Amino acid sequence: MAGFSLSRWAICSATTRSVALTEAGELLLSRVAPALRDVGDALDQVRGLREVAAGRLRINAPPPAVDLVLAPMVGPFLTAHPQVDLDIVSESGFVDIVSAGFDAGVRYGEHLAISTNMSLAMRAARDGVGIWATLDGYADEALKSGALVSLMEDWCEPFPGSFLYYPSRRQTPPALRAFIDFVADWRKRDKRGQ
Repeated sequence: MAGFSLSRWAICSATTRSVALTEAGELLLSRVAPALRDVGDALDQVRGLREVAAGRLRINAPPPAVDLVLAPMVGPFLTAHPQVDLDIVSESGFVDIVSAGFDAGVRYGEHLAISTNMSLAMRAARDGVGIWATLDGYADEALKSGALVSLMEDWCEPFPGSFLYYPSRRQTPPALRAFIDFVADWRKRDKRGQ
């Protein structure tokens, strides 16, 4: 009869026809069985995350992207994916999304500098004491009402808009995959509506 040991304690006895736990093996199994069940449950839960868009999704974006791009999407996205906990952090500076713990970021072209004090700049332009270089979304209503007029349109290059970026991953988390697909569909609908 051969025995298997854990350090100095035999935890089972074995013959060519059977294996049986020793008293030490039974004691060990009774103590680790709940932990093994917890590990099994945790693995089942993680496997479930691959199938459903759920959990936290952290996105970093500058204020104009939050106001003009993400804000209109939040309600429809969360309605479509109610198990996602969306966390949008607004920062003007460039952020390393991986080291800062974000799933994705939104940025404009690298050469675009935008004032973050939109209300002050708009007020100065409305009062006739300044020229306001801004994104269309901030000035649309004022342009339509005649409170502001567009200047130098021939000199303005077309603006490609914002870009969603995220780490290249073989297995993109379901919440991020759902957001990427949602944004792609949103942009297609937006282009058809224009």
